Amino acid sequence: MKTFNIAAVAAIVLSAASAYAADVSFEVVDANADSLVSFEELSAVNTDVTEEAFIAADADKDGQLNAEEFKALMS
Repeated sequence: MKTFNIAAVAAIVLSAASAYAADVSFEVVDANADSLVSFEELSAVNTDVTEEAFIAADADKDGQLNAEEFKALMS
């Protein structure tokens, strides 16, 4: 019974963290304020985004996401 309760609590916490990360603004993710988001910056706040998804969202293929690319990825 204790194992189930711990697992249920962990699932709730992880679900809430993922929901929070999806709602984080571009400005918050852009930790160094260079108006671009690197995969490292994004993955620090949203572990659900894969590197493959990040690369696919990088329309100009510069290795970083601008605000428009970030918005498209997160929507």
